[in-house]
Amino acid sequence: MTNQRHQLEVNGRTESGRKFAKQMRLQGLIPGVIYGKHKAPQSVSVNGRTLSQLLRSDTGEHGLLDVNVVADKKADAWKGPVLIKDVQHDVVSGHVLHIDFQAVDLKEKVHVPVSIVLTGEAIGVKQDGGVVEHFMREIDLECLPTDIPEHITVDITELNIGDSVHVSDLVIPAGAKVLSDMESVLVTVQAPRKEEAAEDSVEEVAEGGEPEVIREKKEEGGKAEGSGAADKK
Repeated sequence: MTNQRHQLEVNGRTESGRKFAKQMRLQGLIPGVIYGKHKAPQSVSVNGRTLSQLLRSDTGEHGLLDVNVVADKKADAWKGPVLIKDVQHDVVSGHVLHIDFQAVDLKEKVHVPVSIVLTGEAIGVKQDGGVVEHFMREIDLECLPTDIPEHITVDITELNIGDSVHVSDLVIPAGAKVLSDMESVLVTVQAPRKEEAAEDSVEEVAEGGEPEVIREKKEEGGKAEGSGAADKK
């Protein structure tokens, strides 16, 4: 959890539509909207470079920050804390296309996804060649906006092959409530995949060996050719 919130200045806007949004992106601006339980939806535009830096910071794509909306023509000014609720990316380039901010009351709990970060090297991997399977990258929490953790860390150092970590095993910050299924598996260490049988077959063929059924066909073919030659004589 970060104690100092990021500040973000955005511009209010009244124009909308796909054509206008495209023009904005060509100018290096990202269209967005701010909405909330106690706030009417307000369209805004965000500097694309500033937004990219913010999303790469500890705030991430679900963090809490303070927004300052600069009035523009008919658009009203506004200040307040928000959560980054949704970020839409281009499926090809990965560039941000649109962003949603949720205005929040710092005294009211919110539902947020929080990232799961793995640390350490599992014993089952280091000593036995196992494979780490990371199933859940996020869990859902309910907490005050000011109590949202940057991420939750899971130390997998002591995991042997067959061991798993469930949601119920997590150490959750005080005041937060887990909304995800407590029995769900976050990560497990599995035995190495056995491909020796397939490799042996490949090696056998490479060394000149061939499946029995192929030899039988060749033998049958040879007899047929010999028999045909005898008939001609």
